[in-house]
Amino acid sequence: FSATLNFALGALGMPAKAKPVKKDKAQEEAERLEREREEKEREEAARLQREKEEKEAAEALRLELEKQRQLPPLYRFRVAQVGWSVGNPPARYGHVSFNVGDKLLVFAGSTGGNSKAYMLDLGTKRWTEKNLLGCCPPATMCAAAVMYKNYIYYYGGHGAKGFSNALYRLDTDTFTWQQLNTNGPAPKYYAMSAEVYGSSMVLFGGRSVQEELCNATYALDLESLIWRGVNTTGGQPSRAFVFSARV
Repeated sequence: FSATLNFALGALGMPAKAKPVKKDKAQEEAERLEREREEKEREEAARLQREKEEKEAAEALRLELEKQRQLPPLYRFRVAQVGWSVGNPPARYGHVSFNVGDKLLVFAGSTGGNSKAYMLDLGTKRWTEKNLLGCCPPATMCAAAVMYKNYIYYYGGHGAKGFSNALYRLDTDTFTWQQLNTNGPAPKYYAMSAEVYGSSMVLFGGRSVQEELCNATYALDLESLIWRGVNTTGGQPSRAFVFSARV
């Protein structure tokens, strides 16, 4: 019937009906695999392009940051010594230093707000950065400080926030700071000389934030934490700050 129909259509000048071309399963599978391969290639090319753009953006940002800042010095951490191996500490004046065992402890002073502490091994002549715990005092210079028993008492000083009249105590066994509450008329000066007499921290001289010099004497009982003014006789020294005194 199909052949007769095609003959009749041909006689009338009409095109014969085309037979559908059947694909075998192998050809269909090959075409499907080819489409999947092309799709994967497009996805891989897009992924590689994204990675390239991200790397270029990250490198551009890194170069820009290097231009805008000076990279900090490299330090090395020694786990066995629990401290940072450094060269000499930053230059400073108006700082505090005490012998703690066979080491010299240095902290505070005019270091641009650097409140870190450093220890010098007096045997090896090697500096390490010392981690101090607890409630550390603010970064100040020209504070009054003494050692009493195994504690360092640190009072006052002048820093970025002005004059400080707080008292702190550092336990040199645990290297832990503690802020202490005191009673009595505390001095409002910095750059005072400080020494221990008996159980008291005796302060003399100093300078106020209004740049007034002082020649008064104060004492803080380190057991009761009570301040008192000390009445003195004789020819008092002139008003001064960064004054030296020894007991």
